Amino acid sequence: MDAPRRSGDLAGDVGTSAGRRTDADAVPRGPPAAGDPRLPPTHPVNLRKQVNLTLDPSFSVKSYIGAASTLLEKAQMADAQGNMVSAFVHYLTTASVASFVPKHPEWASVKQQRGPTFLAYQELMNRTPYIVERAQAMEQELKARAEQEIQQATDRHEEARRREPERAESAPSEPAPAPAKPPRPAGPVVSVEDLWSYMYPGFDKTTDAAGNELLVKRSGLSLLLLDVRPRLQHDAGHIRGADTVCVDPGRLPAPPVTAAELQALLPPPEAALWARRAQYDVLVLYDQRTRALATPGNATPEQVHLDTILRALEADGLHTPVLLRGGFESWARQVGEAGVVATSGPAGEEALAAVRHARLAGYSLPGLRPVASAHVPPRVPPRAYQGSSEALPPALVSGRRDYPAVPTPASGPGPTSLAPPPPAVAPRVVPDAGATVWRDAAPTFPRARDIKIGLTGLKNFGNTCYMNATIQCLSATVLLSQYLLDGTYKTAINTQNPLGTRGALADALAQLLRTIWSEQYASVAPTAFREAIGRFAPLFQSHEQQDSQEFLTFLLDGLHEDLNRVLQRPPALELGETQQAELNRLPPQLASVVEWGLYRRRNDSVVVDAFQGQLRNQLTCLTCGHTSTTYNAFMSLSLPVPAGRGMSQVALSQCLDAFVREEVLEKGNAWHCPQCKKPRRSTKRLSLARLPPVLLVHLKRFTYRGPVSNKIDTRVVFPTESLDLSNYMPPPLPPGSSARGVSASESQRPPYLYDLYGVTHHFGTLTSGHYTASVRTQGLWYYCDDQRITPGDAQIHTASPYMLFFRRRPP
Repeated sequence: MDAPRRSGDLAGDVGTSAGRRTDADAVPRGPPAAGDPRLPPTHPVNLRKQVNLTLDPSFSVKSYIGAASTLLEKAQMADAQGNMVSAFVHYLTTASVASFVPKHPEWASVKQQRGPTFLAYQELMNRTPYIVERAQAMEQELKARAEQEIQQATDRHEEARRREPERAESAPSEPAPAPAKPPRPAGPVVSVEDLWSYMYPGFDKTTDAAGNELLVKRSGLSLLLLDVRPRLQHDAGHIRGADTVCVDPGRLPAPPVTAAELQALLPPPEAALWARRAQYDVLVLYDQRTRALATPGNATPEQVHLDTILRALEADGLHTPVLLRGGFESWARQVGEAGVVATSGPAGEEALAAVRHARLAGYSLPGLRPVASAHVPPRVPPRAYQGSSEALPPALVSGRRDYPAVPTPASGPGPTSLAPPPPAVAPRVVPDAGATVWRDAAPTFPRARDIKIGLTGLKNFGNTCYMNATIQCLSATVLLSQYLLDGTYKTAINTQNPLGTRGALADALAQLLRTIWSEQYASVAPTAFREAIGRFAPLFQSHEQQDSQEFLTFLLDGLHEDLNRVLQRPPALELGETQQAELNRLPPQLASVVEWGLYRRRNDSVVVDAFQGQLRNQLTCLTCGHTSTTYNAFMSLSLPVPAGRGMSQVALSQCLDAFVREEVLEKGNAWHCPQCKKPRRSTKRLSLARLPPVLLVHLKRFTYRGPVSNKIDTRVVFPTESLDLSNYMPPPLPPGSSARGVSASESQRPPYLYDLYGVTHHFGTLTSGHYTASVRTQGLWYYCDDQRITPGDAQIHTASPYMLFFRRRPP
C-alpha cells in the first residue's frame, strides 16, 4: 500500500514553491524565488516564495523524514505560542521537505522494503489534513494583516494629499508640459533613498527641433531640510543638496511652540528660508539618528523635540513635515562625503575626515573609539505518542544514557584574546531507530559569570534595527556567548542535519561576537552574519522592518539545528492509549520529566539547554469530562498585556496570570473531544512545567482583530532583580521521589529566581517603528541604539520594553 497522498500534493495544498522537475532523481537547487516588492514581506505570497529550499541528495531519506517531523514540531510549538509567521513558514517548510522524499534516489528501495523509514513517512502523510487546515487558516489571517498594512499606508497617503495647500498653476499655452515632479511622500517617514531621489531625480532622453538627442534633467521636489541638532553639530556637518535651517533643540521653549517662535530662534539667513517655507514642496525633519515619530506616552527625548516642531508646523496649516528615517547618521553612512557639507572652519574639516574614514573602513559612525577595557486560535496538535507497545519505554524509566558533556574551559574569554581554537573532534551519539536517549539535566558547560561583556555598536542596513537589538541582548547572554567565543561550539556542529547550515550560522554569530567583545571599533557592520541568517531564513535578507521576537526565534532555531548533538533523529516515539493513561497517572512533576525525555531524544543542543522550557496544556470537555494533557517545549513565553480604560500600567505578574488563566473554547474554536468524537465546548489551561536557565519573555504588544492591528502602549512593570516564578511552577516533590521508575528532576526545584540582564525596546507602530536594546554587565546598564552605545537604564522604566531577557540564579 502506497502513501495515502503524494508529497507533491501536500506541498501544493499549503502553497510551497519547492522546485518540480520531470526527472524523478532531479533535486531542486534554485535560490529562493524573488518576492513581490509591492507586498509586505510577511504577506503569504512572499512567505511562500521563501520556502524554495536547496535540497541535497547526499542526505538520506531517513534524514529528510526526520527533518520534516522536526519542522512540524517547531510549527506546532510556534503555533501554540501565537508566533504566526514562524508557524506558517515551518508548516510550509514541512510540506516542502516532505515533497522531496519521493524524488530521492533511495525512495524506490525504501518503498519496496516497507520498513520503519517507509512507515515513518506514512505517519507523516497521515498528518496532512492537519497541516493543510492550519496553514490555510494562517494564510487567511496573515493576508488580512498584510492588506491592513497596505490600507493604512494608502490612508496616510490620501490624508497627506488632502492636507496639502491648493495651489494655482497656470496652464501651459503651448505643446509639451513641463516634466512631472515625483510624487510627494506618502507617509510620515522617508528613507535616505527617497530623499536622494527627490534631490537628484535623474535625466530623460529627448530630441531638439533639429533631431539631435539631448539629456533633460527631470524635475525634482523643492526641499527645506530642518536639522534638529545642536548648532555646533550642524556646523560640523549636515546634509548637502537642499536649503537647510538648524533648530537647536537646546534652545526650544517648552511646548506648545508656534512657528513664529521657532523663526525667532534662527539666524537671519535661515529665518528668511523659514519664512518662505510654504514655497517648498516638502519639509524634511531630521536629527542625528531617530527612525520613527513618537507615539502617545512612549517617546524618547529626541522624539519629543521633533514632535514639538511637527506640531508647530501642523498648526501653521502650510505643511506636514516628514521625518528622515535614521537621521544624519543614516544619510552620511549611505551617501558618504559627497552628501555632507560642513560650515567653514576646523570643525567642518574634522567632521568630513571622520565621515571619510568611517566610509572607507565600512563602519557605521563618523568616528572610531580606542579599544575599551574589559490571530488564529491554535487547536491542540495531534499527539505524536500513539503506538502499540503497552508499557512506558524502558529507557525512560530505567536509567539514562547521556550525550558527551561539553567541556568547561579553564578560564573565560577576555575582551581582547578571542581567537578561535582549532576545531575539536568529539565522539558523537547516533541513536538507532529503536533506542531512546534521555537525560533530564543540562550538560556540563560554563556557568554564567558576572564578567564584562563586549560593547560595540552595530550598523543598520536600512531597517535592521530589530536584528541589531536582538544581537546585543544575545551578546549579553554570557551562557551562550562563552560557548561560542571559546570555540566549544565547534565540537557540536552537525553536518548531517538538512535543516541546518552545516555550521555556517553558528560560525557567523561566533565571529560577530568576537568582534563585538574585542571593542576595537565604535561600530561594525554585521554583513557576514546577515548573509548566514538569510540562508536559514530568507525573510531576514530583505531591507524591510521585521519583528524582533520572530527574528530571535528563527535565529535560536537555526543555531539549534547547527549544533544539535543528535546526528540522525530517530522517529518520534509513539505511545498507545494504555501508555498514555499510565503517563497521566504520574504526578505532573514526573510526567513532565518523561515528556521532556521524549523531546530531548530528538533535540539536544546548547539552545535547548539554555533557553527552552516546557508548557503543560490541559483540555477538558465540558460535556463528558474527558481530559487531555499535552506537554510542549517553548523558546520564549509570549505573555498578553492586559489593556483597558484607565490602565496606564500593569505588573508583569498580571501578564503571567492572564497567560495561565483558564479559557473556554467554543463555537469555531471548540475542541474535538476524542471521547465524544465531535467538537465540544471545552476549557483550556496552560501552566509552566519546566523553566530554563535563560528565560525569554515576549510582551504581546500587537493585537489583531480581523484585519485591524493595534499596539498596546501600556507600561509593564517588572523587577530587575529576583523575579520569583516559584508560585507558577508545580510544588516540588520530596527529594529522591520517583514513581514507576521515573525520578523527579533535580534542576526543577524552587526557588525560581530570575535577574533581568537584557531588554529589546520598540518605539512607534507595527509598520513604522524602531528597535533598541538595554543590556547589563557587572551591575551597570547600557543603552544600544544601532551604532551608538551610552550608559543608562532610563528606557527600561518606560512603555517601550518588548522582549525581556532573564537569567536564573543558581538554586
